[in-house]
Amino acid sequence: MYPEKLEYEPEQKWFGDDHIAGEKYVNCYLHKDYRFKMHSHQFYEINIIIHGDGRHYIADSYLPAGVGDVFVIPPKVPHGYYTDNRFDIYHILLKNSFKNRYYDELRQIPGYDYLFEMEPLIRQASGGSYNLHIERDRLSRLSDRMKQLTEVESRGLYMYENILVLDFVAQLGNLIMNERKLENDSEVIGIMEYIKRNYQYPISLDDIAKYSNMSISTLNRRFRKLLNISPMQYVINCRVRAAQELMEQNKYSKTEIAQLCGFYDLAHMNKYIGRM
Repeated sequence: MYPEKLEYEPEQKWFGDDHIAGEKYVNCYLHKDYRFKMHSHQFYEINIIIHGDGRHYIADSYLPAGVGDVFVIPPKVPHGYYTDNRFDIYHILLKNSFKNRYYDELRQIPGYDYLFEMEPLIRQASGGSYNLHIERDRLSRLSDRMKQLTEVESRGLYMYENILVLDFVAQLGNLIMNERKLENDSEVIGIMEYIKRNYQYPISLDDIAKYSNMSISTLNRRFRKLLNISPMQYVINCRVRAAQELMEQNKYSKTEIAQLCGFYDLAHMNKYIGRM
């Protein structure tokens, strides 16, 4: 019988340098017999279940997990796994510096925003099972790339490893765009995608309602049911996340970043950055 909630690990928070040493951007390895409880860290993590079945926990939600399931875990999000038998999980850990270096390339990958931002948010808020699932025959082919990543990691070929991880993320992004099953929430996810494309421009609740062909009350109700936030809160979240990523690149002034991300001015951006 699976628990409703997992206990936290005694040392529940890790920073990127704890698991991705030195100047490396990524860390790739197969973790056999995975037994970690709830924990969080400062880097992104891609988990691919290679063996076993049980339950995946994220924040206050959970859902079944089995061979071929892929879960992307954003920074600072509590997560863990529970099984009555055994989990073997392939891990790809990504420092924020990886996302900064390959920012333009990642943003061009179909499905990247959905894979790294939208789907984890839905899973965290409501336990929606819209994560990528890789069928066994395709998983077998991807396993060869995972072995290659591990080998390159062990040989210290870190720049080559970055390139292979970028290609791997592109494969996952294409898979989730081709195979995701949205069922009753497709309209809300379509609205999320509309917001992601337009958050840098002036956008109002009326604009979103017109795009969705919903009344404002229906739009708010359905959005909150899936995400536990309003559409306009999601707009702000998108702007804040984009601003934080641009700040880490050190290419633009804060005033320029505020303009690029859809804030009225620097004071408006600072107001929301301070809350996140």
